[in-house]
Amino acid sequence: MISRRAFGAGATASVTLAALQGERARAQPASKILRSVPQAEPQVFDPHQSQANVTSVHAAMVYDTLFGWDADMVPRPQMVES
Repeated sequence: MISRRAFGAGATASVTLAALQGERARAQPASKILRSVPQAEPQVFDPHQSQANVTSVHAAMVYDTLFGWDADMVPRPQMVES
């Protein structure tokens, strides 16, 4: 059985390590490149013709929509100004 003192030391060490890892991650420069690794190659590029999820994801990443829905289901412009 683990002692209370050993548990406290381990918890303190893991919290300290997590805090140090977080500081290092915030210091990295912000990148504006979105990289995606799909699960498979899309066989058909038309999402209306194929039911495959990879086709829908590909279409959503390549062809943006004019309007999108926010959290309150209100249409908001994406590619248009108004």
